[in-house]
Amino acid sequence: MTCSCPKCTAKIELDLSEIPEQGTTGKCPECRARFLLSKEPFAGRAYRKAGAINCVHCGGELGNTIHCPACGVLYPEYIATEIPHVIRKKARKIWEAIQELDFSFGSGYKAGYSGYGSERLAYAGTQSSSESSPKALLITVGLIVIVVASAVMGGRYYLKAKAEQQYSENFTRALYIIKNGADVSLKACAKITASGVPSISADDQSKVTTAKDATEKIMLRLSTPPQKFSDTNEKLGKLYNISTNLYALTLAPSGNLPSFTNAANKSENDFKAAAQELKANLPAELAAELEKAKIKYKGLQDF
Repeated sequence: MTCSCPKCTAKIELDLSEIPEQGTTGKCPECRARFLLSKEPFAGRAYRKAGAINCVHCGGELGNTIHCPACGVLYPEYIATEIPHVIRKKARKIWEAIQELDFSFGSGYKAGYSGYGSERLAYAGTQSSSESSPKALLITVGLIVIVVASAVMGGRYYLKAKAEQQYSENFTRALYIIKNGADVSLKACAKITASGVPSISADDQSKVTTAKDATEKIMLRLSTPPQKFSDTNEKLGKLYNISTNLYALTLAPSGNLPSFTNAANKSENDFKAAAQELKANLPAELAAELEKAKIKYKGLQDF
Protein backbone atom coordinates (compact mmCIF):
# COMPACT_ATOMS: atom_id res chain seq x y z
CA MET A 1 0.00 0.00 0.00
CA THR A 2 1.21 3.51 -0.77
CA CYS A 3 0.11 6.33 1.55
CA SER A 4 1.17 9.95 1.92
CA CYS A 5 3.01 11.48 4.86
CA PRO A 6 0.49 13.84 6.57
CA LYS A 7 3.28 16.39 7.08
CA CYS A 8 5.37 16.51 3.88
CA THR A 9 3.09 14.41 1.56
CA ALA A 10 5.98 12.09 0.66
CA LYS A 11 4.89 8.65 -0.58
CA ILE A 12 5.35 5.84 1.95
CA GLU A 13 5.18 2.12 1.17
CA LEU A 14 3.40 -0.01 3.79
CA ASP A 15 2.33 -3.63 4.07
CA LEU A 16 -1.42 -3.78 4.79
CA SER A 17 -1.12 -7.18 6.47
CA GLU A 18 1.29 -5.76 9.07
CA ILE A 19 -1.08 -3.03 10.27
CA PRO A 20 -2.91 -4.33 13.40
CA GLU A 21 -6.60 -3.73 14.00
CA GLN A 22 -5.89 -1.25 16.78
CA GLY A 23 -3.62 0.81 14.54
CA THR A 24 0.11 1.51 14.72
CA THR A 25 2.74 4.22 14.35
CA GLY A 26 5.28 4.89 11.63
CA LYS A 27 8.02 7.32 10.61
CA CYS A 28 8.29 9.17 7.31
CA PRO A 29 11.57 8.30 5.56
CA GLU A 30 11.76 11.82 4.11
CA CYS A 31 10.93 14.31 6.88
CA ARG A 32 11.30 11.82 9.80
CA ALA A 33 7.93 12.89 11.20
CA ARG A 34 6.08 10.26 13.23
CA PHE A 35 2.51 9.49 12.22
CA LEU A 36 -0.37 7.29 13.35
CA LEU A 37 -2.16 4.73 11.19
CA SER A 38 -5.67 3.78 12.30
CA LYS A 39 -8.41 1.69 10.72
CA GLU A 40 -11.83 3.32 10.64
CA PRO A 41 -15.30 2.44 9.25
CA PHE A 42 -16.74 4.18 6.19
CA ALA A 43 -19.03 6.18 8.48
CA GLY A 44 -16.11 8.41 9.39
CA ARG A 45 -15.35 9.14 5.74
CA ALA A 46 -17.11 12.53 5.85
CA TYR A 47 -14.56 13.82 8.36
CA ARG A 48 -11.50 12.86 6.30
CA LYS A 49 -9.80 14.48 3.35
CA ALA A 50 -9.31 12.54 0.13
CA GLY A 51 -5.69 11.50 -0.20
CA ALA A 52 -5.23 11.11 3.56
CA ILE A 53 -7.02 7.76 3.64
CA ASN A 54 -6.47 4.42 1.89
CA CYS A 55 -8.81 1.49 1.26
CA VAL A 56 -8.29 -1.29 3.82
CA HIS A 57 -9.06 -3.93 1.19
CA CYS A 58 -6.56 -2.98 -1.52
CA GLY A 59 -4.58 -0.04 -0.14
CA GLY A 60 -5.73 2.28 -2.93
CA GLU A 61 -6.21 5.99 -2.29
CA LEU A 62 -9.86 6.88 -1.66
CA GLY A 63 -11.57 9.82 -3.31
CA ASN A 64 -15.00 11.33 -2.62
CA THR A 65 -17.13 8.46 -3.95
CA ILE A 66 -18.87 5.74 -1.92
CA HIS A 67 -16.67 3.05 -3.45
CA CYS A 68 -12.95 2.44 -3.76
CA PRO A 69 -11.71 3.61 -7.21
CA ALA A 70 -9.10 0.83 -7.23
CA CYS A 71 -10.96 -2.34 -6.14
CA GLY A 72 -14.59 -1.17 -6.41
CA VAL A 73 -15.63 -2.17 -2.88
CA LEU A 74 -18.68 -0.25 -1.68
CA TYR A 75 -18.42 1.72 1.56
CA PRO A 76 -14.86 0.55 2.22
CA GLU A 77 -13.19 0.75 5.58
CA TYR A 78 -10.04 2.79 5.36
CA ILE A 79 -6.69 3.48 6.98
CA ALA A 80 -6.25 7.09 8.12
CA THR A 81 -2.84 8.74 8.44
CA GLU A 82 -2.44 11.51 11.03
CA ILE A 83 0.28 13.31 12.96
CA PRO A 84 -0.01 12.81 16.77
CA HIS A 85 0.05 16.54 17.62
CA VAL A 86 -2.90 17.12 15.23
CA ILE A 87 -4.92 14.50 17.10
CA ARG A 88 -3.99 16.09 20.42
CA LYS A 89 -5.02 19.49 19.06
CA LYS A 90 -8.45 18.14 18.14
CA ALA A 91 -8.86 16.64 21.62
CA ARG A 92 -7.78 19.95 23.19
CA LYS A 93 -10.40 21.85 21.19
CA ILE A 94 -13.11 19.48 22.42
CA TRP A 95 -11.97 19.99 26.02
CA GLU A 96 -11.89 23.77 25.57
CA ALA A 97 -15.43 23.66 24.19
CA ILE A 98 -16.54 21.77 27.31
CA GLN A 99 -14.79 24.29 29.55
CA GLU A 100 -16.59 27.15 27.81
CA LEU A 101 -19.97 25.71 28.77
CA ASP A 102 -21.62 28.20 31.15
CA PHE A 103 -24.21 26.80 33.53
CA SER A 104 -26.14 28.99 35.98
CA PHE A 105 -28.70 27.96 38.57
CA GLY A 106 -31.18 29.67 40.84
CA SER A 107 -33.71 32.47 40.42
CA GLY A 108 -31.00 35.09 40.46
CA TYR A 109 -29.90 34.32 36.89
CA LYS A 110 -31.54 34.68 33.55
CA ALA A 111 -30.04 33.32 30.34
CA GLY A 112 -29.66 35.58 27.37
CA TYR A 113 -27.22 36.87 24.76
CA SER A 114 -26.25 40.52 24.70
CA GLY A 115 -24.60 40.23 21.30
CA TYR A 116 -21.69 38.32 19.78
CA GLY A 117 -19.31 39.13 22.64
CA SER A 118 -18.20 36.95 25.50
CA GLU A 119 -20.99 38.00 27.92
CA ARG A 120 -23.51 35.19 27.68
CA LEU A 121 -25.36 35.49 30.97
CA ALA A 122 -26.83 38.53 32.67
CA TYR A 123 -27.33 38.52 36.40
CA ALA A 124 -30.80 39.68 37.42
CA GLY A 125 -30.37 39.84 41.20
CA THR A 126 -28.40 41.98 43.57
CA GLN A 127 -25.51 39.51 44.05
CA SER A 128 -22.27 39.89 42.09
CA SER A 129 -21.00 37.06 39.87
CA SER A 130 -18.21 36.37 42.37
CA GLU A 131 -20.86 35.41 44.93
CA SER A 132 -22.17 32.45 42.90
CA SER A 133 -23.53 29.56 44.87
CA PRO A 134 -21.00 26.78 45.66
CA LYS A 135 -23.80 24.33 44.94
CA ALA A 136 -24.16 25.70 41.40
CA LEU A 137 -20.41 25.31 40.88
CA LEU A 138 -20.49 21.71 42.08
CA ILE A 139 -23.38 20.92 39.76
CA THR A 140 -21.50 22.51 36.85
CA VAL A 141 -18.39 20.44 37.56
CA GLY A 142 -20.55 17.35 37.92
CA LEU A 143 -22.16 17.94 34.53
CA ILE A 144 -18.75 18.35 32.90
CA VAL A 145 -17.58 15.09 34.50
CA ILE A 146 -20.69 13.34 33.20
CA VAL A 147 -20.11 14.70 29.69
CA VAL A 148 -16.47 13.58 29.70
CA ALA A 149 -17.31 10.17 31.19
CA SER A 150 -20.06 9.65 28.62
CA ALA A 151 -17.64 10.50 25.82
CA VAL A 152 -15.07 8.04 27.18
CA MET A 153 -17.62 5.25 27.62
CA GLY A 154 -19.07 5.95 24.18
CA GLY A 155 -15.58 5.79 22.70
CA ARG A 156 -14.90 2.46 24.40
CA TYR A 157 -18.20 1.05 23.18
CA TYR A 158 -17.44 2.23 19.66
CA LEU A 159 -13.96 0.70 19.70
CA LYS A 160 -15.36 -2.58 21.05
CA ALA A 161 -18.06 -2.72 18.38
CA LYS A 162 -15.53 -1.81 15.72
CA ALA A 163 -13.15 -4.57 16.85
CA GLU A 164 -15.96 -7.13 16.77
CA GLN A 165 -17.03 -6.05 13.28
CA GLN A 166 -13.48 -6.18 11.97
CA TYR A 167 -13.02 -9.63 13.50
CA SER A 168 -16.22 -10.84 11.82
CA GLU A 169 -14.98 -9.69 8.41
CA ASN A 170 -11.49 -11.13 8.90
CA PHE A 171 -13.03 -14.35 10.21
CA THR A 172 -14.93 -14.99 6.96
CA ARG A 173 -11.86 -14.05 4.90
CA ALA A 174 -9.84 -16.53 6.95
CA LEU A 175 -12.44 -19.26 6.38
CA TYR A 176 -12.32 -18.64 2.65
CA ILE A 177 -8.52 -18.65 2.49
CA ILE A 178 -8.18 -21.74 4.69
CA LYS A 179 -10.82 -23.70 2.76
CA ASN A 180 -9.39 -22.61 -0.57
CA GLY A 181 -5.92 -23.69 0.57
CA ALA A 182 -7.24 -27.05 1.72
CA ASP A 183 -9.00 -27.59 -1.62
CA VAL A 184 -5.81 -26.73 -3.53
CA SER A 185 -3.79 -29.15 -1.39
CA LEU A 186 -6.31 -31.98 -1.71
CA LYS A 187 -6.40 -31.59 -5.50
CA ALA A 188 -2.61 -31.77 -5.57
CA CYS A 189 -2.75 -34.90 -3.37
CA ALA A 190 -5.26 -36.49 -5.75
CA LYS A 191 -2.89 -35.84 -8.68
CA ILE A 192 -0.01 -37.43 -6.77
CA THR A 193 -2.13 -40.50 -6.00
CA ALA A 194 -3.31 -40.76 -9.62
CA SER A 195 0.25 -40.49 -10.97
CA GLY A 196 1.52 -43.23 -8.72
CA VAL A 197 4.58 -41.13 -7.90
CA PRO A 198 4.86 -39.45 -4.44
CA SER A 199 6.07 -36.17 -5.89
CA ILE A 200 4.33 -32.82 -6.41
CA SER A 201 4.55 -30.91 -9.70
CA ALA A 202 6.20 -27.48 -9.83
CA ASP A 203 2.87 -25.82 -10.72
CA ASP A 204 1.01 -27.42 -7.81
CA GLN A 205 3.88 -26.65 -5.47
CA SER A 206 3.60 -22.96 -6.38
CA LYS A 207 -0.17 -22.95 -5.79
CA VAL A 208 0.08 -24.71 -2.44
CA THR A 209 2.91 -22.45 -1.26
CA THR A 210 0.89 -19.35 -2.20
CA ALA A 211 -2.14 -20.69 -0.31
CA LYS A 212 0.04 -21.51 2.71
CA ASP A 213 1.50 -17.99 2.84
CA ALA A 214 -1.95 -16.40 2.50
CA THR A 215 -3.29 -18.56 5.33
CA GLU A 216 -0.47 -17.58 7.66
CA LYS A 217 -0.99 -13.86 6.96
CA ILE A 218 -4.74 -13.85 7.54
CA MET A 219 -4.38 -15.79 10.79
CA LEU A 220 -2.09 -13.08 12.15
CA ARG A 221 -5.02 -10.66 11.94
CA LEU A 222 -7.03 -12.96 14.22
CA SER A 223 -4.36 -13.39 16.88
CA THR A 224 -6.19 -11.17 19.41
CA PRO A 225 -9.94 -11.84 19.04
CA PRO A 226 -12.64 -10.00 21.03
CA GLN A 227 -13.59 -11.87 24.21
CA LYS A 228 -17.01 -12.91 22.88
CA PHE A 229 -15.38 -14.69 19.92
CA SER A 230 -12.54 -16.44 21.80
CA ASP A 231 -14.16 -19.91 21.67
CA THR A 232 -14.84 -19.60 17.96
CA ASN A 233 -11.27 -18.45 17.39
CA GLU A 234 -9.98 -21.62 19.08
CA LYS A 235 -12.06 -23.76 16.73
CA LEU A 236 -10.81 -21.74 13.77
CA GLY A 237 -7.28 -22.37 15.04
CA LYS A 238 -7.97 -26.10 14.98
CA LEU A 239 -9.06 -25.84 11.34
CA TYR A 240 -5.91 -23.83 10.60
CA ASN A 241 -3.66 -26.46 12.21
CA ILE A 242 -5.21 -29.21 10.08
CA SER A 243 -4.68 -27.12 6.94
CA THR A 244 -1.05 -26.53 7.99
CA ASN A 245 -0.49 -30.28 8.30
CA LEU A 246 -2.11 -30.75 4.90
CA TYR A 247 0.25 -28.18 3.35
CA ALA A 248 3.23 -30.00 4.83
CA LEU A 249 1.99 -33.37 3.56
CA THR A 250 1.43 -32.01 0.05
CA LEU A 251 4.66 -30.08 -0.28
CA ALA A 252 6.85 -32.90 1.01
CA PRO A 253 5.25 -36.28 0.20
CA SER A 254 6.91 -39.11 2.11
CA GLY A 255 6.60 -42.88 2.49
CA ASN A 256 4.98 -45.12 -0.05
CA LEU A 257 1.91 -44.25 -2.10
CA PRO A 258 -0.66 -46.13 0.05
CA SER A 259 0.54 -44.45 3.26
CA PHE A 260 0.51 -41.05 1.54
CA THR A 261 -3.04 -41.61 0.27
CA ASN A 262 -4.22 -42.68 3.73
CA ALA A 263 -2.65 -39.59 5.28
CA ALA A 264 -4.33 -37.34 2.71
CA ASN A 265 -7.72 -38.99 3.30
CA LYS A 266 -7.34 -38.64 7.06
CA SER A 267 -6.48 -34.94 6.72
CA GLU A 268 -9.54 -34.40 4.52
CA ASN A 269 -11.83 -36.14 7.03
CA ASP A 270 -10.30 -34.22 9.94
CA PHE A 271 -10.81 -30.94 8.08
CA LYS A 272 -14.48 -31.71 7.37
CA ALA A 273 -15.09 -32.67 11.02
CA ALA A 274 -13.41 -29.49 12.33
CA ALA A 275 -15.37 -27.38 9.85
CA GLN A 276 -18.63 -28.98 10.97
CA GLU A 277 -17.77 -28.35 14.63
CA LEU A 278 -16.99 -24.72 13.83
CA LYS A 279 -20.26 -24.14 11.96
CA ALA A 280 -22.34 -25.81 14.67
CA ASN A 281 -21.20 -23.35 17.34
CA LEU A 282 -21.00 -20.03 15.49
CA PRO A 283 -22.27 -16.92 17.32
CA ALA A 284 -25.18 -15.20 15.57
CA GLU A 285 -23.03 -12.31 14.30
CA LEU A 286 -20.48 -14.63 12.69
CA ALA A 287 -23.18 -16.89 11.26
CA ALA A 288 -24.79 -13.86 9.57
CA GLU A 289 -21.41 -12.68 8.28
CA LEU A 290 -20.72 -16.17 6.90
CA GLU A 291 -23.99 -16.16 4.93
CA LYS A 292 -23.02 -12.82 3.36
CA ALA A 293 -19.53 -14.15 2.62
CA LYS A 294 -20.97 -17.14 0.76
CA ILE A 295 -22.35 -14.69 -1.79
CA LYS A 296 -19.02 -12.88 -2.06
CA TYR A 297 -16.71 -15.92 -2.03
CA LYS A 298 -17.71 -18.82 -4.29
CA GLY A 299 -15.34 -21.13 -2.43
CA LEU A 300 -17.50 -20.83 0.69
CA GLN A 301 -20.81 -21.74 -0.94
CA ASP A 302 -20.46 -25.38 0.08
CA PHE A 303 -18.91 -24.67 3.48
